[in-house]
Amino acid sequence: MIKLSLLFLLSAFVFSLIIPFTSLESQTEEKSKNEEFKCEDKIEHIIKNFFTDLSWVKIIAYSGKKINDLGAYKECKDSEGFYYLLMTTKIKELSIHLGLCFPNECPLEFVQTKKPLIAELISKVSGFEIKPEDIILSNPEKNNKELNKWSAGAIVFLIAVGLLIVFEIFTTVLEYKGYIGMPSDSKQSKVLLCFSYQKNTQGIFDAGNKIDQSWKVLNGVRVLAMWWIVIAHSFVMQIFTPLANINDVIDDAFNSFFIGMMKAATVSVDVFFFLSGLLAGLSYYQSFKNPHNRNPKSILSNYLNRYLRLTPLVLVLMLYTICIQPMLFDTPISPLSKIFADNCTNHWYDNLLYIANLTTDFKDMCNPWVWYLFVDFQLYIIVPIIMLPYCYKKSAGYLSLGILLMGALITQIIVCCYYNLNLSLSRPRPIHYLADIEYIKPYTRALPYLIGIAFFFLLKEGSDGSNEAIVSIKDKVYCSRLLRYSLYFAGILLMSLIICSFYLLDRYPESWNDRFGNAHIILIRPLFVIALVMVIYPVLIGRGKLLLAVLGHYIFNCMGKLTYAVYMIHLPIFFAIAFDVLQAEYYSIFMRVTYAITVFIVSYVLSFFVTIIFVSPAIRLSKGLKEVKEPKEGSRDYKLLVS
Repeated sequence: MIKLSLLFLLSAFVFSLIIPFTSLESQTEEKSKNEEFKCEDKIEHIIKNFFTDLSWVKIIAYSGKKINDLGAYKECKDSEGFYYLLMTTKIKELSIHLGLCFPNECPLEFVQTKKPLIAELISKVSGFEIKPEDIILSNPEKNNKELNKWSAGAIVFLIAVGLLIVFEIFTTVLEYKGYIGMPSDSKQSKVLLCFSYQKNTQGIFDAGNKIDQSWKVLNGVRVLAMWWIVIAHSFVMQIFTPLANINDVIDDAFNSFFIGMMKAATVSVDVFFFLSGLLAGLSYYQSFKNPHNRNPKSILSNYLNRYLRLTPLVLVLMLYTICIQPMLFDTPISPLSKIFADNCTNHWYDNLLYIANLTTDFKDMCNPWVWYLFVDFQLYIIVPIIMLPYCYKKSAGYLSLGILLMGALITQIIVCCYYNLNLSLSRPRPIHYLADIEYIKPYTRALPYLIGIAFFFLLKEGSDGSNEAIVSIKDKVYCSRLLRYSLYFAGILLMSLIICSFYLLDRYPESWNDRFGNAHIILIRPLFVIALVMVIYPVLIGRGKLLLAVLGHYIFNCMGKLTYAVYMIHLPIFFAIAFDVLQAEYYSIFMRVTYAITVFIVSYVLSFFVTIIFVSPAIRLSKGLKEVKEPKEGSRDYKLLVS
């Protein structure tokens, strides 16, 4: 347990600067009050005039006195002759902050020379090994003055967004007045229509009556997975925020079942990969049914279409991080936003090429949560390797899928065992190490994606009767209530066991060896999506009306269309709240849940506007680049084409 009483740490730190000068002989000459003291002279002066010099009073009054106490930032920076210094380090991946108010005679450059001594003091008090290079000393006041200035980039960005909004309002008025929106419109008018707020809003609230109703269950699955991610991130991201009772944070991380559920949210990302694989298989099959589309040009067109749909929001978010976010706040920890901005400035091309997860360390990535899009796009590229052979000969498609599944499994086994990876907090592996090796790589996320394609084969061949064995399975599930309920029970039980495993892994670390940890990280992702398949398969073949009524509800249909925007913007919203704090908060699960609900509500409200301004126009324009034949009405084959 951490035993930081930062009153002691502050005193030890300050006196570490003072002690070397206490043995100096008394000076007979009084120094002029107007003389500019060096740091050594200033400290000596404070010692000699301990009861009369207000400098010592302000140093103590305006400095932090316990863990993550940021002190009095505004009072210190407004006091003549003083500046605010923030000391930051990490213990068990949690950021530890201390706000200090120092006289100007002891500048940041001088304190930097004391890093080895500071590291030694913190190590002794906390019981954790702290290296000097792990300590960051900064002057937030000075940094914020630079960051809060309007830059040319910020002005250009806001003007560009403003012009886009004005243009969209203009096209909305044209549609409302009836000048565009007719079937006989020219291509130019149809392009303008892509930017209409009226059309894009209708797209969000469209009930989707043309699709097979049973497939609407996927909307509920997608939305619930997104909720899980948002709530989990509100707990994981507390490593960036100053929390007063860090002992409780660490204790809950190992002993709270609720926090175990939040750590298990890693598998909710695999739900999205599973759904993406399922729908990618559907999309490519619809395209390749036409033999004229079985060529490199058509495949490249699909790649370009997907890239154009995703990239506008990636670009907007990156420009926001570089130009806008750093200038929004003036608090002790707000200069951290400069790190985010610098990462985007240095690695913008990796993001736009969708390769940042392969070329850049996780801690240096621009908006690192966007790794999901990169992995998803990289896996999307390999889908024709499966679907093209499948459309020529089904056995060739099965063989290709089997080879890729086996290759992904073997690769993950080798990586996890060689680097001895696991998801337990008890193991001495930093989070970014796991991310760089395993978490954000396509070869470790390929299994859920490929299982999604395999599930598409199962649904297709059970629907068109092309595989007698699959049709027989479908008929038995369709007709047997006992079998359906057995699938529900087995799927929910398996998902529950996987979620519980995250709690048990850290609650009883002595009960598991390294090989169990390796097996756990390898198997949880495919097993979780297989458990999900058990639950939703009866619904997708026309049964499970109760589950369909819940997960296929209209509200989930609307919220599902906002999922992409919610994922992209919920963390910037979190950072906007986290950076705007002047003092540490008191941690509790209730407080973090309240925090998560706040982020959740704001994310969905803003995502509506982000979707109609940026996402929907990109989707409509990309669809215009290629002609997609709609499936015949009434066919149970692939009536769903969800983007």
